[in-house]
Amino acid sequence: MGDSITKCLESLLKNTSNNVEIVIVDDGSKDNTFIICREYERKYERIKYIKLKRSSSRLLGQTRNLSVSASSSDIVLLHID
Repeated sequence: MGDSITKCLESLLKNTSNNVEIVIVDDGSKDNTFIICREYERKYERIKYIKLKRSSSRLLGQTRNLSVSASSSDIVLLHID
């Protein structure tokens, strides 16, 4: 997964304008995603990373609503899974 998130973030950074905000909601990954995403968040102001504790009772819609709520934009594109 770590390699995939790196490729995804690099692609988003290369193919979007600098005024596009990237919000990552980690719904409980168990690999090195946390480390990678925190590094990107520190390096790029437009990346926001939210790590959630894994919960089997949280529905996908709730996780997506968190993404929208965390965004500061009027327009939101969901989701790159």
